[in-house]
Amino acid sequence: MAGLEGKSAEEIESLAALADSLANNPKTRRGFLSLTKQANPEAHIPEIDIPAQIGGLMAEPLRRLETAEAALRDRDVRDRIEAQRRDLGLSREELAAVEKTMVEHKIADHKTAKRFLDMERQQATPTPASTAAGMRRFGAPTMPELKPGSDLKQHAYTSAYSVIDQLRGRAA
Repeated sequence: MAGLEGKSAEEIESLAALADSLANNPKTRRGFLSLTKQANPEAHIPEIDIPAQIGGLMAEPLRRLETAEAALRDRDVRDRIEAQRRDLGLSREELAAVEKTMVEHKIADHKTAKRFLDMERQQATPTPASTAAGMRRFGAPTMPELKPGSDLKQHAYTSAYSVIDQLRGRAA
């Protein structure tokens, strides 16, 4: 060992004690053995060599397993989305509108997006003026058949009170 030439016996003994303490300490043993393997790749160190060999043998099967798991997750997501689409029972155009709403408003569920779209469309529908702000719809007034000799003035008063009662919400 060329690195120890010119060192005193005391220094060599100190370095040996340090190496021994690193090799025997459970916290530093693996790192010490890894550094030893890096310094001398030909050295046979079972604690480093065996896990490396097993890791090399298992790398390809593990990669294939991870790929298969990712494909299953993707398939599950697609199946769930397709099931949600079928449950809605919409045409392609309506489904496209629902999914566009999902993207625009960051909605994760098809049913929620459809409800949102239905509510949005419902709000956009104009309300007729005849029913807006509590106005009631009245039929066209008709003239009653008056018999000869009927009191026209009394009939006018009765009709007027009837209209007033209707406006106030009371039954005539």
